[in-house]
Amino acid sequence: MHENEEYRTIDLRKIFYQIMQNIVTIGLVTLACAVLGYLVSAYIIQPTYNASAQLLVNNRRDEQSSSSITQSDINASSSLVNTYSIILKSHDVLEKVIEDCHLTYTTESLSKKVTVSSVNSTQVMRITVINRSAQEALDICSSLVRLAPDAIINAMDAGSVTTVSSPYTTGRPVSPSKKRYTAVAGLFGLFACLGYIVIKELTNDKFKTTDDIRTVLDLNVLGVIPEENTGSSQRARSRKKKAAKTK
Repeated sequence: MHENEEYRTIDLRKIFYQIMQNIVTIGLVTLACAVLGYLVSAYIIQPTYNASAQLLVNNRRDEQSSSSITQSDINASSSLVNTYSIILKSHDVLEKVIEDCHLTYTTESLSKKVTVSSVNSTQVMRITVINRSAQEALDICSSLVRLAPDAIINAMDAGSVTTVSSPYTTGRPVSPSKKRYTAVAGLFGLFACLGYIVIKELTNDKFKTTDDIRTVLDLNVLGVIPEENTGSSQRARSRKKKAAKTK
């Protein structure tokens, strides 16, 4: 039991030694992978943008009742967000958006670009559109905001929405994240190098030193045959021949 523990400790030391011996290579591979990840995210993957707007959900159509809103009204309005989401992403509404913005999408593909959600379980509903064009995302979001009141009133006998925040976009890509791609690619290169070194060391069953023989086989080393340096031997023999000729 103790022998196995000692052998494992020696193996860990060897692995650490191999890592330190190849630290420069590991660093260069990690850096190369990080640069590659950055280049892929910056120049190969097409960026996507988003545009969003916020609407206030009312469970009653008449706005005069807003002066006497109760907690039950707020809860009812919050629960209506899911219903309004289905209405705004319905086939008829998306068809009008496609016609309004002169798009070439189908209603199914456009529906995947649109997200309707509640803001922190409140009466506020957020419409978010993700697209590869920032201007197109803004146009789609604006069209949905314009169509939302009539679409909801026509679909339901009660309820309405009012605009809280007009459609806007920052114009900056939301994906891909260059920092994330760079970090993930760099970590991939680092762990790939470490994994290669560990596997290579664990699968190496050659004896490199006399200590390896003592530790693994538990045998005493009786003698060591020195490795002959061929170059040195040839130079020594040539010097002897020259000395003999001189004599």
